[in-house]
Amino acid sequence: MSQLHTTYQQIEQGAQALETLLSQESHVLKSRDIDSLERSITLANLADKKSELVQTLDTLERNRQFYLRSESATALEVQWQNILAILQRCQSLNQQNGKDISNQTRYTRRALEILGMEDASNPMYGADGNTTNSGRRHSLGMA
Repeated sequence: MSQLHTTYQQIEQGAQALETLLSQESHVLKSRDIDSLERSITLANLADKKSELVQTLDTLERNRQFYLRSESATALEVQWQNILAILQRCQSLNQQNGKDISNQTRYTRRALEILGMEDASNPMYGADGNTTNSGRRHSLGMA
């Protein structure tokens, strides 16, 4: 078996693993049966795994480009098209998961504003670890 063929198989396996991971992330984001802490821990673990898989796929793509210079990929075209289809589904899942996270963040932030809990004594932490504080307070009647 050629190096190119082996690389194609590894890319396909990695793409399938990424698709499974993104589906799990989507399920966790939509799940109502787990608490916030468990959801946060699970999402953090999934994000770490997702980053590792993307790095692995990036390395495999560089290998594929290298092997393409010396080997013919004609016999592998069907497999490559399958890989591209999987990666397209991954992109769609990742975009939807990002929208879901954004919507949940907006909803939570708005709920905290309505309850008057978003102030200096109860800061919100952003993805970068820094605190954010809008300083705005709304009464329940203005919600």
